[in-house]
Amino acid sequence: MKLLVIRMSSLGDVILATAFLESLPLDARVDWVIAKEFAFILKGHPRIQNLIEFDKSTGLRGWVRLIKTLSHEEYTARVDLHVTLRSQLARVLFHWFDLSKEYWIPWKKISKQRVQFYGYLIFKRFWPKFLRPTPLWKRFAHLAVRVTKAGTVRPPAMLHRVLSPEQALLSYQLQPKKYFVVMPSSRWSSKEWGAGSYAQWCEYEFRKSGRIPVVLGRTQDQSAVSLCASLQEKKIDHRSVLTENNFSVTATLIQNAAFYIGSDTGLAHLAEAVGTPAYMIFGPTRPDLGFGPWKAGSVSIYSNVICSPCSKDGRICYRFTDRYACLKKITVEQVKEKIPS
Repeated sequence: MKLLVIRMSSLGDVILATAFLESLPLDARVDWVIAKEFAFILKGHPRIQNLIEFDKSTGLRGWVRLIKTLSHEEYTARVDLHVTLRSQLARVLFHWFDLSKEYWIPWKKISKQRVQFYGYLIFKRFWPKFLRPTPLWKRFAHLAVRVTKAGTVRPPAMLHRVLSPEQALLSYQLQPKKYFVVMPSSRWSSKEWGAGSYAQWCEYEFRKSGRIPVVLGRTQDQSAVSLCASLQEKKIDHRSVLTENNFSVTATLIQNAAFYIGSDTGLAHLAEAVGTPAYMIFGPTRPDLGFGPWKAGSVSIYSNVICSPCSKDGRICYRFTDRYACLKKITVEQVKEKIPS
């Protein structure tokens, strides 16, 4: 069995999509098409035979050339785990190139569950739970079972990326489980709890347990930079991973942490995929939009404002007063109660 999988981008969604790989039979061979800038996530994955990197700068012409090349391969099925305009164009092109063949290669795609998703956004808590979106990782896993007729539903896993723990921990002078990782930033600032709130909580956790906060993110993430500055000002021993360019090192640091705390981001999903409990803070989104934690021991933290969930990223707040109350109403005390000693 040989499958072609298309899932181009988004750190979190690509990590969740590894549930598709984990749920395949062991004899399945997979070629995976991914955007070049996100290829680092899946490089070396033992379930992927060929990781096909697409350079988006080549535009439409480059995409057509790639699809034409792949159309010569004899796949059991082609699987769309993204459902974008680019992947839909690929479907049309594959059908066109297949016209001269004597066999037809099935095209399978992930369900976007738009009715469930937008119904929940519109009706909020009044939308019945049984109509809310299925967790995205389960949709990926169930699709694998449907495509192969022989798979088993399993959650995402990224354990193949782990280096020797000593190698990564030594460079940051850390000991396993003697620290926690914190991700205060998000692609959308509207999903951030705030550097000040994280600083207060990190100080509390450090004083209580002695665990060292390790700040994740990049140098351009303002909340992460501000958190590091606050911890420095409070004289709290901490580590910054903002300049770390090796994804394997980041994954190893997360795997050996006591837990992850932070925004609803891709690194939260990575934490669970490498076996670390995640405490995910939700504001304009909700875990049952499909992106919540799945690992036993992981916890979702959110307030009960009536206007949430409002969107996938909260870029537009519909409150005329007390904007982003969904995040402001999450107190440090509330977070303390959620995380055990």
